[in-house]
Amino acid sequence: MNWFNSLPTGSIDTFARLSTRFTNQFAINKQYAKTSAHIFSVVQRDNEALRNYIKRCVEAVHEVPSVGQDMLSGIMQPHLKPGRFKESIARRPPDNLEELLNRAEKYVQIEEASTHAHPKRKREDDRQDIRRYDHIIVFNSSDLKGPDEDHIDALVITASVANFLVKKILVDGGSSANIMYLHAFKQLGIDNAQFSPISTPLKGFTGDGVLSMREVELPISLGDNPCQITKIIKFLIVDKPPPYNIILERPAIHTFKSVPSSYHQKWKFPTP
Repeated sequence: MNWFNSLPTGSIDTFARLSTRFTNQFAINKQYAKTSAHIFSVVQRDNEALRNYIKRCVEAVHEVPSVGQDMLSGIMQPHLKPGRFKESIARRPPDNLEELLNRAEKYVQIEEASTHAHPKRKREDDRQDIRRYDHIIVFNSSDLKGPDEDHIDALVITASVANFLVKKILVDGGSSANIMYLHAFKQLGIDNAQFSPISTPLKGFTGDGVLSMREVELPISLGDNPCQITKIIKFLIVDKPPPYNIILERPAIHTFKSVPSSYHQKWKFPTP
């Protein structure tokens, strides 16, 4: 009423003019529908609890009704901090929001139990985890079935990368950067991949300089169920005529806590 009473006398002579003045005055209070880009802006902050991040994601989903529920895990995964929940939805994406929330609750409880545990008991639990994952990896003559003992072949494998079966993956271990060649990345068809700009000079097989284009994190799965393990691996994308699709180096080998053997043509790793 204050706005109406403040109008100059004689400034409104028709209802149409009153309607226009009213709309212009209060248009700033109009709530506009949010687009799907709003969800991509919801990123888990440093030190933010998983429960709080999930709550913010759900609120964002409800504000964008056009987003399909089958897309939620793909949208959420790049914005999660590294951890077991991120690996879980990368390995087996949930089909809908209800399944996503049910699985998230499991990891929320684990996180909160760990956070509120007594410091001394927490150290004991850590030691138990170390013992549980302290597997002994050995190679013996039975692993030589197939390759000729005199071979000099490199270790080349097939693995699941971002839920796609990728062949011609070289397990090398001689460098500190995992490489994915641009042509292989394009064939994965990942439209919503989150890239980090980078300009790291690399050395090719011939010693010439190669400039990496960008950096991306993707899930890679080794083995077959029930002996399968999935980890999030960071790749440098390189635009260069490729001898392989992917080259896995020390970072990937260490992430899987694994031991490759080109002589045995095997790559062994512990599974949960």
